[in-house]
Amino acid sequence: MQVHFEHNQWHKAIAMFSRTDSTISEPLETRIMHYLVGIAGEIGEAHQALTNIIVLRAQGETEPEEVYDDMLLEIGDLIWYNSLLMNATLLMSEEISDEATVGLDYGIDNLAIELDENTVTSYRALVGTEGFDALGYVSLLLETHLIKRVTERLDDFKKVFFYKTEFTVEELEALNDFSYNTHRLLQTCAFFLGTDVNKLANMVITKLKSRYPDQFTPQLSEERNPEKEMAAVQESKEKGNEDESTQAQ
Repeated sequence: MQVHFEHNQWHKAIAMFSRTDSTISEPLETRIMHYLVGIAGEIGEAHQALTNIIVLRAQGETEPEEVYDDMLLEIGDLIWYNSLLMNATLLMSEEISDEATVGLDYGIDNLAIELDENTVTSYRALVGTEGFDALGYVSLLLETHLIKRVTERLDDFKKVFFYKTEFTVEELEALNDFSYNTHRLLQTCAFFLGTDVNKLANMVITKLKSRYPDQFTPQLSEERNPEKEMAAVQESKEKGNEDESTQAQ
């Protein structure tokens, strides 16, 4: 199933993400900790997947398509965690204040804002620079910028989660800012990997629908079949390419 992201339909995507969230029924503090830890863990997995491809190419080899797609899915998993984090900050704002917004700067519709034309132009110029390594650049963004940001947010939120300190509006705003800025960083990563966050989100949805036809269960999580999931992703991608070709005609 393809989810189309025109007209700010990230709401629909997050609803589908939520079906496979093992913590969806837990308190919001637990969910936020889950998403932050998940982002930190996925950074490592995405970095390793990128490194594997970089090493293969350095040896003069070309990685199989499924290896590249597996790396894209790791980036997609970051989108999964981060989108649910954005949603959780909005839900939390309703819990800690009589006002529904608490002055948060970003909502779900902000996730549909694409990279502006000037940014895309500068990125294209960078890609055209002799010796530029797109995979290495994405790896650097994850290793330096994103890991630093998520570590800071984890360090702050652990006081709320473990030490039961008050969860202030300022901390909530910081989480909301982090989620939005992470989404923008992932948009940048997607650009340099030759795709976009919409396609990556669809890849994750396809993978998770193959793993959890109805909803998350611990048993299905343990019995996951990576080969079956990748086959579903490949089939969905081919269908998407066919649709794009038909529309172009």
